[in-house]
Amino acid sequence: MKRARLLAGLALLALALTACAQRPTPEPVTITIEMTEYAFTPSEIELQVGQQVTFILENTGQLDHEMMVGQNVHYTGSEPDGYNVDFWHMGGVTPDVMGGGMLMQHDEEGAGEMEGHDMSGMESPAAEEPLMVFQPMGSDSTTVTFTVTPEMVGEWEIGCFELNGVHYTAGMVGTLVVTP
Repeated sequence: MKRARLLAGLALLALALTACAQRPTPEPVTITIEMTEYAFTPSEIELQVGQQVTFILENTGQLDHEMMVGQNVHYTGSEPDGYNVDFWHMGGVTPDVMGGGMLMQHDEEGAGEMEGHDMSGMESPAAEEPLMVFQPMGSDSTTVTFTVTPEMVGEWEIGCFELNGVHYTAGMVGTLVVTP
């Protein structure tokens, strides 16, 4: 009887340890994001912690576009102007950006002005200003590569805030969901 309980207990322990084992690292993913007037395609993206991600940004529109990822839209007056919580800083990541676009960060010496944005009131955990990937019209595609961290878990918004928020207001938004 004692032996049967001991074996049952050991079997339960083995099952519990197996359930607690780490999941394998998710496969790397490459996602092409088309930027047009006024949409991101795809508009919904799902990623997993530990996944190496490459976004290929293609501006096929007639205007300049940008991609910001964050939470809690920041407003300057009545105009949407970025996010109060920046995806990259929250995750402790600076993505590698190559190609026709460029990674931009707010410069405090510029009095909060950059490409029509006033980001002076935004906060970030790293005391750094939010990051955006600027993709001029007619430029070559841009690759944005990073590895998803546990701090990125949650639902995030992708937005373009060009022309004082007109692109965002016109519907140039998407959703990025990160799961454990």
